[in-house]
Amino acid sequence: MKVRIFRSLIRREPMMALAVGVGLAALVACSSTESPSTGSSSGTPGAVTVGLAPAVNGSISTRTSYAAVVEARNQVDVLPTSSGRTEALTVDVGSMVNVGQVVARISHGTLDAQLDQALATLRGSKAQLGSVMAGIEPGIRSAQAKLDSALTAQDQLINPSSSELEAAGSTVATAKGNLDRAVIKLEQLNNPSASDLQTAESALATTQSNLNSANTRLKQLLDPSVSDLQTAQGKVATAQSTLDSKTTNLDQLLNPTAAALAAAQESVSDAQIKLNSAQVKVNDAISDALASASFTASLEQAWESLLSARVNEQANVAILLNPSLSSSLSQDELSDVEASIARYRDSISTQLSAILASSVIQEEVNSPMLAENSEQTALETAQEELKELQSPQSNDIAVARNDVAAAQAALDTQLANLEDLQNADENTVTLARNEVAKASAAVESAQSRLAELRNPTTSTIALAESTVEANQAALAAAEANLQSLLKPTPAKLAAAESMVASAQQVLTRALPPQSDLVVEAAQANLDKAQAQIDLVRYKLEELEVRAPFDGIITRKLLDVGGWAGPFPASPIFTLASTELDITIQVRETEVNSLQLGQAVQFTSPALPGQTLELQVDRIAPMGEGNSFSFRVMLVPTGPAPDLRPGMSGDVAVITQHDNTVLVPKEALLRQAGRPAVYTIQDNRAELRIVGIGLTGEDTVEVRGDILPGENVVISGHNFLREGDLVVIQ
Repeated sequence: MKVRIFRSLIRREPMMALAVGVGLAALVACSSTESPSTGSSSGTPGAVTVGLAPAVNGSISTRTSYAAVVEARNQVDVLPTSSGRTEALTVDVGSMVNVGQVVARISHGTLDAQLDQALATLRGSKAQLGSVMAGIEPGIRSAQAKLDSALTAQDQLINPSSSELEAAGSTVATAKGNLDRAVIKLEQLNNPSASDLQTAESALATTQSNLNSANTRLKQLLDPSVSDLQTAQGKVATAQSTLDSKTTNLDQLLNPTAAALAAAQESVSDAQIKLNSAQVKVNDAISDALASASFTASLEQAWESLLSARVNEQANVAILLNPSLSSSLSQDELSDVEASIARYRDSISTQLSAILASSVIQEEVNSPMLAENSEQTALETAQEELKELQSPQSNDIAVARNDVAAAQAALDTQLANLEDLQNADENTVTLARNEVAKASAAVESAQSRLAELRNPTTSTIALAESTVEANQAALAAAEANLQSLLKPTPAKLAAAESMVASAQQVLTRALPPQSDLVVEAAQANLDKAQAQIDLVRYKLEELEVRAPFDGIITRKLLDVGGWAGPFPASPIFTLASTELDITIQVRETEVNSLQLGQAVQFTSPALPGQTLELQVDRIAPMGEGNSFSFRVMLVPTGPAPDLRPGMSGDVAVITQHDNTVLVPKEALLRQAGRPAVYTIQDNRAELRIVGIGLTGEDTVEVRGDILPGENVVISGHNFLREGDLVVIQ
């Protein structure tokens, strides 16, 4: 009966608790130590009443979500092989480029002057050679010209210029694109798919809708009805109301009213009162439990210590919350009160851990404890709302200002629309008529396209077939020309060598013996000048920055005039391939559940309303050590034109296990940190340690010594121990 003294004391105002706290703790220490009694309402002394459910053999599936990032499969920073200032940029962000295409040019510096000097030297060498040859009969000059021509032709055959290769490659790419488009058009004419027809029908419906809207708009401008004006005025009023609401919200954030602050403070006070009441109920419940002598001696001591710590902690908190008490204390005394609160809270946590380690909290105590936690959460929420009202976050203010700006823009749009209806000028009407004309032309084009797909004429198909054949021939010719530039045939090389050898023999026979050394020296000077020109031109070609592969320019890192070069690395652009990978990081415990080719689903905030089908394309052979996860690359199973590098999203993986043992979730408990269930053998509890697989909404997959049809305990197991006698409910 001594413990019941707590009730009358705890129910008093929290501000009185400090004065009696020490006495209450002493009373708790002197409370009853009678041994707890055991029994069961079932009529079987010492037996525990339990509920059962059978384990079943079935299927279970889970949906696992992973954060995903869309990345380009290949991405490089493009930089020149020689340093210099950027002179020109031939592409920009978003440009599609082909391999070898010039994307930037570097300033030539002194190379232009060097080239002019080398050309001048070449002209002098040619003049010198010409002077030598002038003293030789005209037949020698003719032979030398033929040799020069043969050497030039051989050099062009072996070393085609970059401009020739670039032009040939561009011709091949253009021919291939033309052929692809022609083949697609022919295939659509011969075998239009349901998707093609649906797309054409959708395009027609869209253009018709646009035409209807344009006609309606023109009609409203020319002769607005009362309904049109009323609708426009209503939209203006709605936009004005929205703007007023958003402006009020912003004003309340920046300058909260005294009434709003008072209401928030009152909410905090109400929440504090409810928490105090809930704490009293918990203390009452603990007192009742101690008075009923339902604990062992060790547990009774732990509960008494818990109650004593709670009473003292609440009394000290009451001091801090009461200005009339806290204001009379010095700073050191306030620090002592705060330290006492922290000490009592540590004691509460320690005692609860000791109680939970050896027992289960009774429902009579657990229920008010849960209510106390709920009231504590409500108090923290009210305090946070008051704090936000007193000191709003800068992000919330920015959002509110953006809302006001958006509402103002919407109002301006509606006002302009109303002004057009009330007093449309000639320019506005002309623009509306142009929109009608454009929409009408679009409808006619869509109708023609749909009719062509549904019932193409013989002449249309024949024209499409002829176009395909012509583009095939053009592509073959372009590829042959490019191939001949890249790798001339042995026959062509042999013919060029033969022409050079023949011209050399003719020249040798035409030269008199005494002129050989003079001509050779002049020719050597000419060759040296030509080599210098070739060297300068090679350096000039290095100043043309080319794309290393097909792709799209994603970033511009330098403007014209910026310094670019390999040492130090100063790239000009970032180039990304058009092939995309969607990557996710999968924990080591889940990576083996994924298979190459497995289908998954992808959603992204950048693609609202769309769900893309992906499949597992590659799984990293080695995990990342810091995160113990594996990088998994996914690719779309079909066209995905809206995907862009840098997008984020979620990948959903559905995992299903069939023909597996399932038990209700309620059957699971933890024994020494491991999952377990209780079964019943000869009316006694038997603990089975199990492994856990997939978890569903109501059931969980278990692995171990549990067979389908075997009953497991789903209620009352928190009071069970191995070998306890049970009564089945």
